[in-house]
Amino acid sequence: MCPYEKVRKKVVRSIEESKNLGKELAQKMIDKGALDLLKEAEKTAFKDEMPQRL
Repeated sequence: MCPYEKVRKKVVRSIEESKNLGKELAQKMIDKGALDLLKEAEKTAFKDEMPQRL
């Protein structure tokens, strides 16, 4: 999957089963390349303002 594609996931859970939903969705996003996408976004955001951060 290209890291620039949209990630869509529909999840239906009861309130009782939703305790770890945020962690589960975050892991699914990471598995689909979200960290690589965030690294690229950081490079773009800080390339002029804080190049030492890169």
